[in-house]
Amino acid sequence: MATITNQEAWEYLGFFEEPDPVTLRTIERTIATAEKYVRGAIGAYGIDDPRAKELVLLALGFLYDNRSLEGKGSGQMTRMAQSLMTQLRCEWRK
Repeated sequence: MATITNQEAWEYLGFFEEPDPVTLRTIERTIATAEKYVRGAIGAYGIDDPRAKELVLLALGFLYDNRSLEGKGSGQMTRMAQSLMTQLRCEWRK
């Protein structure tokens, strides 16, 4: 089960009506990535824990707003990408 709803994600990203289909798919993919990122970083957590929800929303916002490795925030995005790669390597080695 997801930590955040689509509606919560839309509002966090500044959409107050359902986005167009392409944007919606991007948001849904980014929600899944943000949730996996947080699970990989802290392990299992309760889906109703407000701290976990906030972490997922923070990761969602960062990933959605910084979809390339260039420009403002590129150093932080590179660190997040490296963290994601490290998490995947650790999971694949299990």
